[in-house]
Amino acid sequence: MFDAVILGIGIAFSVAMLAFIKSNSMWLLLLELTPGLVALLLVMPVPPYHNVMTLIGNIYRFYTGRRQYYWKGWCVCDDPERRSSRRKNF
Repeated sequence: MFDAVILGIGIAFSVAMLAFIKSNSMWLLLLELTPGLVALLLVMPVPPYHNVMTLIGNIYRFYTGRRQYYWKGWCVCDDPERRSSRRKNF
């Protein structure tokens, strides 16, 4: 539903610009069509993701998120250093 709203707003804005702005040049016509084309690009499906907007969001979260990951899995106590420091604490 969110994708349909984004696409509808982009196309409506482009149609409104085409209706109210009289353009004689190709560049101005492309500028008027830009909101609809960008909205169409954002909601275009991409196979492993939902759409391009989701892909861009995942890329942004990857580059702005935490870069150091701490392993706390099932074998976290298999490290000899952690095992010896754990025994000293008890």
